[in-house]
Amino acid sequence: MKKLLGIAAAALLAGVMFALALPPRSFGFLGWIFLVPLLLTLRNTRFVTGFIAGITAAMTAAVISTTPLVAPNVITTGDVSWNYVGFGLYGVVLALMLGFAAEQKYLTLGRAAILACLGVVMECITFIKLPAHLALTQYASTPMLALASITGIWGVSWLLWLSNFALASESTQKHFRPAIASVALIALLSTTIGWHTPQSPDRVVGAVQTDQFGSQSILPINESLVAQNPDLAVWPELSIAEHDIAPIQSFAARPDGFPIVATLHTSHDPKPHNTAVYIDKSGAQGSYHKRKPFAGEADQITPGTRPIVVQTLPLNVGLNICFDSCYPGVMRDTANAGEPDLIALPPSTPPARTGSSKPPTPLSPPSAPPNSGYPSSAPKPPLGQ
Repeated sequence: MKKLLGIAAAALLAGVMFALALPPRSFGFLGWIFLVPLLLTLRNTRFVTGFIAGITAAMTAAVISTTPLVAPNVITTGDVSWNYVGFGLYGVVLALMLGFAAEQKYLTLGRAAILACLGVVMECITFIKLPAHLALTQYASTPMLALASITGIWGVSWLLWLSNFALASESTQKHFRPAIASVALIALLSTTIGWHTPQSPDRVVGAVQTDQFGSQSILPINESLVAQNPDLAVWPELSIAEHDIAPIQSFAARPDGFPIVATLHTSHDPKPHNTAVYIDKSGAQGSYHKRKPFAGEADQITPGTRPIVVQTLPLNVGLNICFDSCYPGVMRDTANAGEPDLIALPPSTPPARTGSSKPPTPLSPPSAPPNSGYPSSAPKPPLGQ
């Protein structure tokens, strides 16, 4: 009973640390160690014990993600369905991996490396629905982003799995201090070197978060951004139709107006494109076609094949859409296509609306000057209405 209580406590602790390692709290250094106490308590148990512990840790993280512990006012409107869907997928991965680890009579460094490979394979499977990978904890770490540009996110995830398994291995217990010092150094470097901390931005990007559709509904929401004088604003994925371009163009032509990046369905045979456009006072420019459809969207649209960078003044704006951002190769293509100052990514609009005490920053090449984003959100009707 004492051992089971220890496992339960370690699972709860792992869930709390995991939630804090992910955005919006973003204590990325926890991603390197959050499983270690749980792995140590699971030693010499059975697969089912590890499986249940993994589910417990993931669901704990899901609950924590809906509380002020992760950020003040993190849930602003809507429900939290997507939080539980996302952490449910993490739960499947963690449950299987902790189950396998629990069956290891001796967890050597070699086995830790093999288990890390298996963890990455499990993460790949989640791409069928929603990507759930440990690398997300390192989204703002410049060294890890540099690694991801070579290995993809999988190289980063592998290191994180390896760190957690290796710290819980028998080899580490024999050489505890050097091992802890090494991981602490890696975590410190990945967390502090080049961590993106905007100061006084010379570019301001607005972000509108709403489930409303069309210029008639979203332009009034957009008005709250005017006081911030943004260089442009990004609207949600598939939030307009072709007839909305003219009203948005009129807004952009106002003395206090600014360009809008939005996406819409455009005609194509046999299936339409999901198209991102940059709309300024001269009209729609760019016509970027989403290259990586998400889940069932693959049956509904025709994927694009090439990157687009809109050459404008004062910014060169690269265009991508939502799920494209999960593919470093796609983002690298855009970054190399025309030296964009920033890459605008219209996101999808899941049921739960999230915000942060710190404004979000748009994706941009490492060489770009600091950017800052200001969110604008509207109330969302209950799910199903």
